[in-house]
Amino acid sequence: PRIASIDFATVVLPGTGEAALAEGQRLRSTIDVCDDLWPYARKLPPEAFQRETVAVGNIPSDIRRELDNLDNDEISLALTRGPSRIMVMLCSRTRVLAEGDLQALQRQLFGERITSYASGFLAELKADARIERQ
Repeated sequence: PRIASIDFATVVLPGTGEAALAEGQRLRSTIDVCDDLWPYARKLPPEAFQRETVAVGNIPSDIRRELDNLDNDEISLALTRGPSRIMVMLCSRTRVLAEGDLQALQRQLFGERITSYASGFLAELKADARIERQ
């Protein structure tokens, strides 16, 4: 399936060079998911933290290159802009379902619902059954 949009966060790390890299590595060790960034972000100036969901074509190319190498909740510290190091974290990707994918999903959900009804009906039949031994 094609990717429609990406939810990601960027943090302009304080300091430059090795100090910024060390701060990014410290932050990476304490962050498991994107929502863990909020307490840290509150201490930063508003322009130093962004979390947004953006259509793939509207993501700046340098950030997009970093995101292409990440899985959900992974962090990259490789991006720099001038003297600043930018931490990039991938939160999630939203995929577009093709028509065939949507129909397959509908069939799967229908099958699961029918199976659930059948299991319930069978349980009722077993509960109502009278077994007599002769």
